[in-house]
Amino acid sequence: MPQIASPLALAALVLAACAPPAQEAARVAERQAGGYLPAPSVQRVTLADTGLRLSGAAPAGAEVRAQEPGGAAITGIADEKGAWSLTAPAAGGVRLLGLSARLGERRVQSQGYLLIAPNGVAALLRAGGGAHRLEPRSAPSLSAFDFDGEGGAILSGLAAPGTALSLRLDGRQSADATADAQGRFSIVLPRPIA
Repeated sequence: MPQIASPLALAALVLAACAPPAQEAARVAERQAGGYLPAPSVQRVTLADTGLRLSGAAPAGAEVRAQEPGGAAITGIADEKGAWSLTAPAAGGVRLLGLSARLGERRVQSQGYLLIAPNGVAALLRAGGGAHRLEPRSAPSLSAFDFDGEGGAILSGLAAPGTALSLRLDGRQSADATADAQGRFSIVLPRPIA
């Protein structure tokens, strides 16, 4: 036999749904403190006199760490707005860096790796997705063409945020995409390439 909620329980649910914004903000902060911790992100890589300067966003107050696989790590602290920057010593070749953030005893790893060329050109390499170059562009442009041995392919690029994009292959409409809030897009080719 189904149970019917008591009027008191229903009233408590209604009151909880109508909580003032300050109480809701406190609940969100409490959930973040004990639950979800967003991964850090890199927004910019620039050449500096002392090496490469990386900057991005992470949870406010988190320790941000960039580390080469099996190599040295550089660390810094995100400010009260979540902005962080690190300076990596100059290197003679291509570098791969993994990015993570730690807040208290909790650590979260960023998706993929950051690839940095000696000239400062940087790209986010993501498993199962297209690479994203980290350089500002105003007009739509292709940044990466990723493919596998079976002909599956993804095109990635940059455009103005929210731009609608259309891919034509051999003169025919093949796929559509929209640039995200950072101006990045990825388009999966609808059929294998030769």
